[in-house]
Amino acid sequence: MPPSKKANLQKANLTGVNLSEVDLASEEVDLGLADLTGADLSFAVLHGLDLSGVDFKGANLWWAKLKGANLQKANLTQANLGGADLKGASLKGANLQKASLKDADLTRANFEGANFTGANLTGANLEGVNFEGADTTGAIGL
Repeated sequence: MPPSKKANLQKANLTGVNLSEVDLASEEVDLGLADLTGADLSFAVLHGLDLSGVDFKGANLWWAKLKGANLQKANLTQANLGGADLKGASLKGANLQKASLKDADLTRANFEGANFTGANLTGANLEGVNFEGADTTGAIGL
């Protein structure tokens, strides 16, 4: 059996790394539970990746492509997701406290049980979004 082509970065410490404009979806990267605190992922392509439990605290995901990604229980506290494409993404139980989702496309995203305390969703596309059980205390733009 040939070796897997998937790059295994599970639980990797990638704090502050610059991955802007990188297409990680086509590279088949496994970032499960990785630490991307303060990383620059602006314009990165992360469509359909399993990013559950990943720590994106303070990360720059400006205009990142996250369509259909699994971000369940991800830590996106104070992350910049401005203009990001999160169509159909699952963020069940994710922490988006004080995150910026200004002008993000959240069409049909699942935020069940997510924490949006103090988050900014100004101008975001909220069509078909599931906020069931989410904490939106102090969130703006809803």
